[in-house]
Amino acid sequence: MVSDLFDLGTFATCDHNALLWKVEIRTVNDISDRQYFDYSKADTVSMKRELQCVDWDNEIGHLSADQGWLVFKDKL
Repeated sequence: MVSDLFDLGTFATCDHNALLWKVEIRTVNDISDRQYFDYSKADTVSMKRELQCVDWDNEIGHLSADQGWLVFKDKL
């Protein structure tokens, strides 16, 4: 619902007017029990080094995409 509409006047360089208004809305706070991980503190250099040491062709080259994902996810 829009309320308290104000005309603030024209802009200095054109014939448009600036408007100010208040919008009233109802919101619902949805509190989630989901756990979020903070990956900003991860040691990405070591993770990359470890992942580069894996022979991926040998590990997942013969697997389906779903099976390969599971192997990759476990190693990660």
